[in-house]
Amino acid sequence: MLIHLKDFAGLVPKLSDRALPPNGATVANNCQLYSGEVRGLREPLAVADLSAEIFTVKRAYRLNDGSTSIADTVGDWVAFDDPDVNFVRGALKNDSFDRYYAAGGTQQPVVNTASGWAAGGTPFDLGVPAPSTAPTVLPPASASVDETRAYVYTFVNIWGEESAPSPASDPQTGDITGTWQLSALQTAYPIAGNYQVLDKIRVYRTVTGTASVDYRFVAELDPPVASYNDSISVDQVSLNESLESLGWGLPPAGLQGIVNMANGIMVGFVGRDIYFSEPYRPHSFPPEYVLSVESDIVGIGVYQSGAVVCTTSNPYVATGIGPESVILARLDDVEPCQNFRSIVNGIDGVMYASQNGWILVSQSGAFNLTRSLATRNEWRDSYFPQTAQCATDGSRILSFYNLNQGWIFTPQEPLGYLVDLGGFTDVQSVQTDPFTGETYLVSQDVVFLWNPTNTTPLAYTWTSKVFELPEPVNMGAYRLQYEDVISGEDASPGFDFTNYNASRFTASNIEVTRTTPDLTTSPLNTLNLYPLGGTRPETGVTDSPPVVQNRMPIGASPLVGDVQLVRDQIGIRIWADGTLRYDRQITSNDIQRLPSGFKADKWQIELTTAQNVYSFKMAGTGKELKKA
Repeated sequence: MLIHLKDFAGLVPKLSDRALPPNGATVANNCQLYSGEVRGLREPLAVADLSAEIFTVKRAYRLNDGSTSIADTVGDWVAFDDPDVNFVRGALKNDSFDRYYAAGGTQQPVVNTASGWAAGGTPFDLGVPAPSTAPTVLPPASASVDETRAYVYTFVNIWGEESAPSPASDPQTGDITGTWQLSALQTAYPIAGNYQVLDKIRVYRTVTGTASVDYRFVAELDPPVASYNDSISVDQVSLNESLESLGWGLPPAGLQGIVNMANGIMVGFVGRDIYFSEPYRPHSFPPEYVLSVESDIVGIGVYQSGAVVCTTSNPYVATGIGPESVILARLDDVEPCQNFRSIVNGIDGVMYASQNGWILVSQSGAFNLTRSLATRNEWRDSYFPQTAQCATDGSRILSFYNLNQGWIFTPQEPLGYLVDLGGFTDVQSVQTDPFTGETYLVSQDVVFLWNPTNTTPLAYTWTSKVFELPEPVNMGAYRLQYEDVISGEDASPGFDFTNYNASRFTASNIEVTRTTPDLTTSPLNTLNLYPLGGTRPETGVTDSPPVVQNRMPIGASPLVGDVQLVRDQIGIRIWADGTLRYDRQITSNDIQRLPSGFKADKWQIELTTAQNVYSFKMAGTGKELKKA
């Protein structure tokens, strides 16, 4: 009788321990499943220290500096203490200012340049307030050829962003070739706020065509000039640009969830209303573009040329090449989005955590991708969609539902299923960098690159299904095959930890008055009491080495040498009829003997290691095992 584990897969909570496929897992913790192997996730790599902030960092975004990896970035990060703030780079034509926008939670919509954000300057309120009063117009005396005109004017800030026009002047009639006198122009924003500096005032007047009346540019004034004499001919004005900002408006107060759609459109929401910006003009959100849905909006995701509006009930799909032509389609599936931060954008559509499972929404409909893996109750009780923060990690979904625990789901990988995450420390957010596609965590005011290639593998645990054999047997031998991925440098720390470990065992005088215990006098405190990535030389213990926090599994013991030994070994535990019969550490691919003197028909295997395991075979005898 042979039990062979290969093509290792993840969790399927919907199935019992005995009904799982042969490669299925009852425990899959901190592992990644590639090409049939089970591997340890790599320790997160500290890439940015944000501890200079005066608040706990809940969300962090990188300013693009052209780096191909966030580990190599020389640019700056922008931190927020509100986890609901979205931060996006503006989709503007020829944007020499490199503007970035923030909104969401308690953060009103604001904007600043990359250099302004990097310098920690106060961002500007988003938008350009329009003049609130009409110009006063004194026409010339009537002549042989008269014209009836109306005038408006706009404000332009130093970024070249233009406001909606003022109210129009009353129509006036006068000599078409005469001088028209404008006065009483406002020279300051009519509402309070930290808006970008007013730079210009633009004057427009009506030009009557064969089919319509159009406002055309007349002149540009420098504040505080509040008057203008217009003597420009009709022929000349007719060739000038039309008023572009007619109908524009400020973004609404409390704008949430801003994201960039295709064609330069920024979209956000307030309550049940969806707001679209003017294309490539994210400072303006015309009221005529507003669409509404019947349920409260939780968040918005984008894919291809459309957007998915996630609500507390049915999702909606918005499509259109421009904001004036957006069509909003309500899907029949009732799949409430449980958490704004669970929404992620994918190649095939927008995904999020519903109370029913992991949902993919596209123009084709809404699909529950975890329907075959977990029941609704299992999903809610074990994967916590109401608090799940999610991000894409290549083809995988990475989620943390509290500060220490989370899960990984790989929709496109048939063996991926679900994997649990645990033992992490103070994970405030999980995010995907929009410029590199890399995933990162924010923990203890530090940004960590998730699962890099050049750090030590984390120890993982993988436990098989319960194999039920036709009759009780005694399994006499097994062979585990693995690839050693612990480098020589990792395996040999280059320091004699004997005295250090003994001193740790006997350390005393634990300080109880501090919020964080004093590790120089405390016995066996875990390393995760300090930020990952730091180096902490200890005093008060014998022969202390510099303990580098992220060289150990998160939460590991400071007994460095002993921990390293465990990392190099593979822990094997085998149960027979529910009784633990074997518990050993091995360091080779050789055949190993199992204890005799009993028989069982139910067998289960557990692996605990940081190595890449690709095969496990167990048989009644070593001879049988060699033939397998």
